[in-house]
Amino acid sequence: MDRYELVCENWLKDEKIDFIGDAEIAALHLDAHEVLLSDGRSLSFDKCIYALGSDCFLPPILGAEKAGIFTLRNSSDLAAIRREML
Repeated sequence: MDRYELVCENWLKDEKIDFIGDAEIAALHLDAHEVLLSDGRSLSFDKCIYALGSDCFLPPILGAEKAGIFTLRNSSDLAAIRREML
């Protein structure tokens, strides 16, 4: 799957935000302000955002099941839209 940069890496550094996308959370200890990662790393934090991702939701609109109706979440969706436009 293609990755798209949603926020500039320099902005994250300027805001003192560490983005870790290469490991899963094994344990989250809120009282200790510590997170244990699946690769064995242990990190301390002042504030923690545990972002789990999302799915596209197509509301129950009459006709939404018809051909030519798309959601846009990833590169496969974009490719399908491009094919439709040709």
